Amino acid sequence: MRPRNGCGWHDRFKMGVVSECVFDQTEASHFMNLYDMHQKYSDVVTLDMAKAYLLKTANAAPPELKLASG
Repeated sequence: MRPRNGCGWHDRFKMGVVSECVFDQTEASHFMNLYDMHQKYSDVVTLDMAKAYLLKTANAAPPELKLASG
């Protein structure tokens, strides 16, 4: 995760990491890496926060960009 996060940040993308969707070898290193990435490259968010953001942006999209449901 870290290399992709750093590359995106370097290319001036706003990066986000969903903490429940990534893992590491141990729980301690997992939380240390999330903390480090949050401090340097990205916003570390919860799954609920990511879902809420995606729903909000989908609802704010112009009608011609919205996908037909069903």
